[in-house]
Amino acid sequence: MKLRFTLLFSALLYAHFVQAQSFSERLILHRGFSFGMFTSPAAKFTETPTPGQQFTNSYEYPASTSLFYGLNWGGRFNVYELSAEKTISIHASVIGLGYISSAFLQSDPGDVMGDFGYALQIPITVNYNIGHLASRSSSAERGFVIGAGLEINRLFSAWEREVSYKNYSSYSGVAEEGAWNYMQPVLNVGYRYWNSNDSPRELNLQIGFGARDQLSFGTFARPSARLSLLKYINY
Repeated sequence: MKLRFTLLFSALLYAHFVQAQSFSERLILHRGFSFGMFTSPAAKFTETPTPGQQFTNSYEYPASTSLFYGLNWGGRFNVYELSAEKTISIHASVIGLGYISSAFLQSDPGDVMGDFGYALQIPITVNYNIGHLASRSSSAERGFVIGAGLEINRLFSAWEREVSYKNYSSYSGVAEEGAWNYMQPVLNVGYRYWNSNDSPRELNLQIGFGARDQLSFGTFARPSARLSLLKYINY
Protein backbone atom coordinates (compact mmCIF):
# COMPACT_ATOMS: atom_id res chain seq x y z
CA MET A 1 0.00 0.00 0.00
CA LYS A 2 2.78 2.39 0.93
CA LEU A 3 4.65 1.46 -2.24
CA ARG A 4 1.59 2.21 -4.41
CA PHE A 5 1.05 5.52 -2.65
CA THR A 6 4.73 6.44 -3.13
CA LEU A 7 4.61 5.53 -6.84
CA LEU A 8 1.38 7.47 -7.37
CA PHE A 9 2.74 10.52 -5.54
CA SER A 10 5.98 10.36 -7.55
CA ALA A 11 4.03 10.12 -10.82
CA LEU A 12 1.85 13.11 -9.92
CA LEU A 13 4.90 15.12 -8.86
CA TYR A 14 6.69 14.26 -12.10
CA ALA A 15 3.63 15.20 -14.19
CA HIS A 16 3.36 18.51 -12.34
CA PHE A 17 7.07 19.19 -12.93
CA VAL A 18 6.76 18.39 -16.65
CA GLN A 19 3.67 20.60 -16.98
CA ALA A 20 5.36 23.51 -15.14
CA GLN A 21 8.48 23.10 -17.24
CA SER A 22 6.41 23.12 -20.42
CA PHE A 23 4.63 26.29 -19.31
CA SER A 24 7.93 28.10 -18.64
CA GLU A 25 9.31 26.99 -21.99
CA ARG A 26 6.29 28.40 -23.82
CA LEU A 27 6.35 31.75 -21.99
CA ILE A 28 8.71 34.38 -23.46
CA LEU A 29 8.97 37.84 -21.86
CA HIS A 30 10.12 41.16 -23.33
CA ARG A 31 10.83 44.79 -22.54
CA GLY A 32 11.43 47.69 -24.87
CA PHE A 33 10.53 51.14 -26.18
CA SER A 34 7.54 52.40 -28.17
CA PHE A 35 6.75 55.56 -30.07
CA GLY A 36 4.01 56.62 -32.47
CA MET A 37 0.80 58.62 -32.76
CA PHE A 38 -2.91 58.54 -31.97
CA THR A 39 -5.84 60.90 -32.44
CA SER A 40 -6.78 63.21 -29.57
CA PRO A 41 -10.52 63.94 -29.20
CA ALA A 42 -12.43 66.82 -30.70
CA ALA A 43 -13.99 69.36 -28.33
CA LYS A 44 -16.75 71.94 -28.14
CA PHE A 45 -17.01 74.64 -25.46
CA THR A 46 -20.09 76.79 -24.87
CA GLU A 47 -20.08 79.73 -22.49
CA THR A 48 -22.68 79.70 -19.74
CA PRO A 49 -24.98 82.71 -20.40
CA THR A 50 -25.11 85.33 -17.65
CA PRO A 51 -28.36 87.07 -16.61
CA GLY A 52 -29.38 89.49 -19.35
CA GLN A 53 -26.91 88.10 -21.89
CA GLN A 54 -28.40 88.06 -25.41
CA PHE A 55 -25.92 85.68 -27.04
CA THR A 56 -23.79 82.60 -26.26
CA ASN A 57 -20.29 82.01 -27.60
CA SER A 58 -19.33 78.51 -28.74
CA TYR A 59 -15.90 77.19 -29.76
CA GLU A 60 -15.28 73.98 -31.69
CA TYR A 61 -11.91 72.27 -31.98
CA PRO A 62 -11.34 69.39 -34.43
CA ALA A 63 -9.58 66.18 -33.48
CA SER A 64 -5.79 66.50 -33.50
CA THR A 65 -2.78 64.20 -33.71
CA SER A 66 -0.81 63.38 -30.57
CA LEU A 67 2.74 62.02 -30.60
CA PHE A 68 3.92 59.67 -27.84
CA TYR A 69 6.96 57.85 -26.49
CA GLY A 70 7.05 55.25 -23.72
CA LEU A 71 8.14 51.91 -22.26
CA ASN A 72 6.79 48.51 -23.27
CA TRP A 73 6.67 45.43 -21.00
CA GLY A 74 4.98 42.13 -21.73
CA GLY A 75 5.25 38.65 -23.09
CA ARG A 76 3.70 35.89 -25.13
CA PHE A 77 2.63 32.33 -24.48
CA ASN A 78 2.68 29.69 -27.21
CA VAL A 79 -0.73 28.01 -27.04
CA TYR A 80 -0.06 25.76 -30.05
CA GLU A 81 3.24 24.72 -31.61
CA LEU A 82 2.85 23.35 -35.13
CA SER A 83 6.64 22.89 -35.33
CA ALA A 84 9.80 24.46 -33.98
CA GLU A 85 9.49 27.21 -36.60
CA LYS A 86 5.71 27.80 -36.61
CA THR A 87 3.60 28.58 -33.54
CA ILE A 88 0.40 30.33 -32.48
CA SER A 89 0.63 32.51 -29.38
CA ILE A 90 -1.25 34.96 -27.19
CA HIS A 91 0.65 38.21 -26.70
CA ALA A 92 -0.05 40.89 -24.07
CA SER A 93 1.80 44.10 -23.27
CA VAL A 94 1.52 46.95 -20.78
CA ILE A 95 2.72 50.23 -22.32
CA GLY A 96 3.19 53.40 -20.29
CA LEU A 97 3.77 56.55 -22.31
CA GLY A 98 3.73 60.32 -22.37
CA TYR A 99 2.02 62.21 -25.18
CA ILE A 100 1.73 65.74 -26.55
CA SER A 101 -0.64 67.12 -29.15
CA SER A 102 0.86 68.32 -32.40
CA ALA A 103 -1.10 71.56 -31.79
CA PHE A 104 1.66 72.61 -29.38
CA LEU A 105 4.18 72.28 -32.20
CA GLN A 106 2.30 74.66 -34.50
CA SER A 107 3.18 78.33 -34.76
CA ASP A 108 -0.50 79.26 -34.44
CA PRO A 109 -2.36 76.54 -32.48
CA GLY A 110 -5.51 78.61 -31.97
CA ASP A 111 -7.66 76.48 -34.30
CA VAL A 112 -6.73 73.12 -32.73
CA MET A 113 -7.33 71.85 -29.19
CA GLY A 114 -3.93 71.32 -27.57
CA ASP A 115 -3.39 68.56 -25.01
CA PHE A 116 -0.63 66.62 -23.26
CA GLY A 117 -0.42 64.01 -20.54
CA TYR A 118 0.30 60.33 -20.11
CA ALA A 119 -1.50 57.14 -21.11
CA LEU A 120 -1.72 53.40 -20.50
CA GLN A 121 -2.18 50.98 -23.40
CA ILE A 122 -2.82 47.23 -23.03
CA PRO A 123 -2.92 45.34 -26.35
CA ILE A 124 -3.91 41.65 -26.29
CA THR A 125 -3.40 39.83 -29.60
CA VAL A 126 -3.34 36.35 -31.12
CA ASN A 127 -0.18 35.98 -33.22
CA TYR A 128 1.20 33.60 -35.81
CA ASN A 129 4.99 33.22 -35.40
CA ILE A 130 7.39 32.03 -38.10
CA GLY A 131 11.12 31.32 -37.73
CA HIS A 132 13.28 33.03 -35.12
CA LEU A 133 11.59 33.27 -31.70
CA ALA A 134 8.67 31.09 -32.83
CA SER A 135 9.71 28.58 -30.16
CA ARG A 136 12.71 27.85 -27.97
CA SER A 137 13.66 25.06 -30.40
CA SER A 138 13.85 27.38 -33.40
CA SER A 139 17.20 27.47 -35.22
CA ALA A 140 16.25 30.25 -37.65
CA GLU A 141 18.29 33.45 -37.77
CA ARG A 142 15.31 35.61 -38.80
CA GLY A 143 11.63 35.49 -38.03
CA PHE A 144 8.27 37.17 -38.56
CA VAL A 145 5.02 37.61 -36.67
CA ILE A 146 1.55 38.75 -37.67
CA GLY A 147 -1.52 39.01 -35.49
CA ALA A 148 -4.72 40.78 -34.49
CA GLY A 149 -6.58 41.58 -31.30
CA LEU A 150 -7.96 44.25 -29.03
CA GLU A 151 -6.28 47.15 -27.21
CA ILE A 152 -7.45 48.92 -24.03
CA ASN A 153 -6.56 52.63 -23.81
CA ARG A 154 -6.65 54.89 -20.75
CA LEU A 155 -5.57 58.53 -21.17
CA PHE A 156 -4.79 60.99 -18.37
CA SER A 157 -4.84 64.57 -19.60
CA ALA A 158 -2.53 66.99 -17.78
CA TRP A 159 -3.86 69.94 -19.78
CA GLU A 160 -7.54 69.56 -18.96
CA ARG A 161 -6.97 67.80 -15.62
CA GLU A 162 -10.00 65.61 -16.21
CA VAL A 163 -10.38 61.97 -17.24
CA SER A 164 -13.90 62.04 -18.68
CA TYR A 165 -15.41 64.96 -20.58
CA LYS A 166 -19.08 64.12 -20.97
CA ASN A 167 -21.01 67.40 -20.61
CA TYR A 168 -19.33 68.70 -17.47
CA SER A 169 -19.77 72.22 -16.05
CA SER A 170 -16.76 74.49 -15.64
CA TYR A 171 -16.19 77.97 -14.34
CA SER A 172 -16.61 79.50 -17.80
CA GLY A 173 -19.17 77.26 -19.46
CA VAL A 174 -20.19 73.82 -20.60
CA ALA A 175 -17.82 71.55 -22.53
CA GLU A 176 -18.24 68.36 -24.49
CA GLU A 177 -15.37 66.14 -25.57
CA GLY A 178 -14.78 62.57 -26.61
CA ALA A 179 -14.27 59.89 -23.96
CA TRP A 180 -10.70 59.32 -22.82
CA ASN A 181 -11.11 55.61 -22.11
CA TYR A 182 -11.70 53.40 -25.13
CA MET A 183 -10.99 50.04 -26.75
CA GLN A 184 -9.96 49.47 -30.35
CA PRO A 185 -9.24 46.56 -32.74
CA VAL A 186 -5.58 46.30 -33.74
CA LEU A 187 -3.32 44.56 -36.25
CA ASN A 188 0.41 44.01 -35.74
CA VAL A 189 3.33 42.75 -37.81
CA GLY A 190 6.89 42.24 -36.63
CA TYR A 191 10.40 41.32 -37.77
CA ARG A 192 12.65 39.31 -35.41
CA TYR A 193 16.41 38.99 -35.53
CA TRP A 194 19.63 38.55 -33.54
CA ASN A 195 21.48 41.84 -32.97
CA SER A 196 25.24 42.27 -32.99
CA ASN A 197 25.42 41.15 -29.33
CA ASP A 198 23.46 37.96 -30.04
CA SER A 199 20.41 39.30 -28.24
CA PRO A 200 16.94 38.42 -29.63
CA ARG A 201 15.12 41.53 -30.82
CA GLU A 202 11.86 42.40 -32.54
CA LEU A 203 10.75 45.46 -34.48
CA ASN A 204 6.94 45.53 -34.27
CA LEU A 205 4.41 47.82 -35.98
CA GLN A 206 0.85 47.99 -34.65
CA ILE A 207 -2.05 49.74 -36.37
CA GLY A 208 -5.18 50.63 -34.36
CA PHE A 209 -8.45 51.31 -36.14
CA GLY A 210 -9.78 53.57 -33.42
CA ALA A 211 -12.93 53.82 -31.35
CA ARG A 212 -15.55 56.26 -32.63
CA ASP A 213 -16.69 59.22 -30.50
CA GLN A 214 -20.25 60.29 -31.26
CA LEU A 215 -20.75 63.87 -30.11
CA SER A 216 -23.50 66.38 -30.75
CA PHE A 217 -21.34 68.19 -33.29
CA GLY A 218 -19.88 65.21 -35.12
CA THR A 219 -18.43 61.70 -35.07
CA PHE A 220 -14.68 61.23 -34.77
CA ALA A 221 -12.46 58.14 -35.06
CA ARG A 222 -9.21 57.46 -33.18
CA PRO A 223 -6.75 55.68 -35.49
CA SER A 224 -3.28 55.02 -34.09
CA ALA A 225 0.11 53.65 -35.08
CA ARG A 226 2.86 52.38 -32.76
CA LEU A 227 6.39 51.19 -33.54
CA SER A 228 8.10 49.14 -30.80
CA LEU A 229 11.65 47.88 -30.41
CA LEU A 230 11.54 44.84 -28.12
CA LYS A 231 14.24 42.82 -26.38
CA TYR A 232 13.34 39.30 -25.24
CA ILE A 233 14.78 38.73 -21.79
CA ASN A 234 14.29 34.99 -21.07
CA TYR A 235 14.98 33.40 -24.44
